[in-house]
Amino acid sequence: MKLDAKEILFKEEVGSTQKGEKVLHILTKGGWNCIAALSRGGAVRVLGSGVHRAHARNNASKVEKIDWNVESNLFKSEMPRPASGSSPKNHYDLAAFHSKMAGKIQSQLDPHTSDLSDKMRVLGHSDTALKHYQMAGMDAKSARLEHDKNSKYHKELDNTQAPHDHKALEHEWKIKNPNMKIKGLLD
Repeated sequence: MKLDAKEILFKEEVGSTQKGEKVLHILTKGGWNCIAALSRGGAVRVLGSGVHRAHARNNASKVEKIDWNVESNLFKSEMPRPASGSSPKNHYDLAAFHSKMAGKIQSQLDPHTSDLSDKMRVLGHSDTALKHYQMAGMDAKSARLEHDKNSKYHKELDNTQAPHDHKALEHEWKIKNPNMKIKGLLD
């Protein structure tokens, strides 16, 4: 394969092979994704390719055992990683934010005119809050009491931006605690 440098839109090191070769993700201006191994001598071997980076990565994995760098852009859609990380404080802060959001939306509901989507938003924020209180170390009953308490403080909510990405924190918590289960309202 011969590829001119001006055809390359993006290039990133995404891992290494068992032989110690660098593994690169290359994206061309035409939208072609390539996973290639670069030997110490400069030789390039194409390990996998495809129209999407996940296809290229999957094809490369079938050819060679690769130690992937999951922090790279190659994994950005599959494995979100918060800069702050999973910790009891971060889970509590996120849970308190979602409790206050649920309280804020609930306080604005008019029982005569509110539609189902508003009620579902309250339910979604409550569900996220209960899960993250539990990830912070509370049992389900304590989580419910804390949620009810914090939802009353919705007027303190001066920022509608969550302090952390709840899916990323949950994902990281599940990796650290593979045998623990949590329950929200929707489980």
